[in-house]
Amino acid sequence: TNNFANPYKVAVTINEGQQMMSVEGKAIDELMVGKVVDTKAIMICDQLNGWDLQNDGFTASNGNVISYGYYAPAADGHRNPLIVWNHGAGETGTEILMDLLCNEVTALSGKEFQSIMNGCYVLVPQRRSGTSTQAVQELIEKTVNENPDIDPNRVLVAGCSAGGAQTVNLVKAYPDYYAAAVPICPA
Repeated sequence: TNNFANPYKVAVTINEGQQMMSVEGKAIDELMVGKVVDTKAIMICDQLNGWDLQNDGFTASNGNVISYGYYAPAADGHRNPLIVWNHGAGETGTEILMDLLCNEVTALSGKEFQSIMNGCYVLVPQRRSGTSTQAVQELIEKTVNENPDIDPNRVLVAGCSAGGAQTVNLVKAYPDYYAAAVPICPA
């Protein structure tokens, strides 16, 4: 499973006889770079604005725990669809930022996509090894039930690679629940 290297250890030097130049064109003679960087402390991601990140997750009836990211559109006076994005095997684990940032899933909360959809909710479950299709479905149903602004007739599910396979599994197990499915390169 992927995770952020934290702390991230670095060693930066200027090779003897070499010179670095600043953007202003001035010679840099020495670098002041810490040897250990706390990646969480310096992370600045405007793409995460509006996202609710649940690394502790949701516990399904079978005991599976699912970390997830959740985005709710601005109140707009009408019911909105829910898009469920299932990640590939490389994002399996417990760090939801992997799912949201590695494949730029945050584009689903961006102005362009939200405008095209006239506002939509986005749910990104992060499966751990052994997470069942039933557990993912329970999280989806919980999300729909807790948000009366979600149109239960417009729940869309998509995913790539292992997430494409999860998409197929959800549609096979719950064929009447989804308005549309996009399984991309299912494993």
